[in-house]
Amino acid sequence: MAWLFGGSIFASFLLFMIKIIISAIVAAAAWNKGRSFSIWFLYAYLMPVVAFIHVMILNSDEDGILYRKHMAICPECARPVDPDSTKCPTCKSDLTDKYLYVPSPPSETKVIVMIIIAVVFKLTMKFVTPDLLTAIAGDMGVHYETTVQNLQTTMEVFGVPRNTAALIAEKLSLAGR
Repeated sequence: MAWLFGGSIFASFLLFMIKIIISAIVAAAAWNKGRSFSIWFLYAYLMPVVAFIHVMILNSDEDGILYRKHMAICPECARPVDPDSTKCPTCKSDLTDKYLYVPSPPSETKVIVMIIIAVVFKLTMKFVTPDLLTAIAGDMGVHYETTVQNLQTTMEVFGVPRNTAALIAEKLSLAGR
């Protein structure tokens, strides 16, 4: 099969491009719902499955959409209007002396926290090797398999999907043999 893809470099590049495309699709869906494209792109790149599910159940942020379009809200009919207009195009009311609600940028605090958690988790997983777990287990008088099972439970508690945690634990179990 390697001859078909021209070696592992092509396969790695292809997987990278697929991940970029999926991240862009998720970020575009979030952008259409009034969220930040760049933050959601990073979120989808680091955790594609979680971000995809998250964006599907995400409600539209009307303030974010209005902010992105540089629009205000008419105090009479509550329709979007240009903040510099003097007359509402919908209800024809005079807007010269009225306060127009101009939305602020949407807050992406929860997504930023999830990105930080993903980065810390990925960095931590680079240092967790079967040799390290075996050494820790040996020092504590616990079997390697018990340590791997405890790691799987810990990952599930911190929000890693159960099947992903099981897959990581399975790979660590096989590597430790």
